Amino acid sequence: MHFEPEIEYQPQPVIRRFQEDKLHELLLYLKEKSPYYRSLFNREKIDVSGIRTLDDLALIPPTNKRDLQLNNG
Repeated sequence: MHFEPEIEYQPQPVIRRFQEDKLHELLLYLKEKSPYYRSLFNREKIDVSGIRTLDDLALIPPTNKRDLQLNNG
């Protein structure tokens, strides 16, 4: 992942768009690489391609430390 320090000095809408782009990349990565999240997305019928904004994060149930410990494979 590439860090872009200049994003800190951008207007709020630019920062938000940057964050949402990174969120989308992360969700696609999790769907492909993480058995736990792939299972969660399937079980909850979550289409990660439809999660495009920070507000859309509310569609994903919270994950706690225990969930990750039980599914650390």
